[in-house]
Amino acid sequence: DLSESIRWHSIFAPIFIVTTLCFLVMRLVLNAGGPTLRIAGVKGIVSAITQLIKLRLSHRSGAYNEIQKLAYWVVIFALLVSVVSGFVIWKPVQLGALTNFLGGFQTWRVIHLVSMIAIVGFIIVHVCMILVHPSTLLYMLLGKARRPIADTDGTRKVERRYLIKNFA
Repeated sequence: DLSESIRWHSIFAPIFIVTTLCFLVMRLVLNAGGPTLRIAGVKGIVSAITQLIKLRLSHRSGAYNEIQKLAYWVVIFALLVSVVSGFVIWKPVQLGALTNFLGGFQTWRVIHLVSMIAIVGFIIVHVCMILVHPSTLLYMLLGKARRPIADTDGTRKVERRYLIKNFA
């Protein structure tokens, strides 16, 4: 039912928009909330894809490999596209110039669907990774992880590392 869909969108769209904006500000403006998303370039991505195909893609807690960085950039783009396409679908007459920019209302519906599929796929991959590596759940939720480090005298201590600066 269309009215039920509109009601659900009216409830969750503002929450989605606010959390998306907070995420973008935190990651891109403040450079907080996780390791850097700077990609080493096409060569780095090709190398990571080659390693992934050979099932030898390395990953260490607290750092993203090139494929993870690319996935974050794809989801950031999908978040922005889903918000814009959602507004175009919601107000196609008021945003007529934007609606007609890419071919009309139906095109924007497809764009909205594809962007939401990308976001849901990103979430599904994260849930699967938690199932495969449950120790990363604390890191994902709180932005911190315990990792052993060697002290100057050779003994091992546990260091608590925080991704968000001044997070006590």
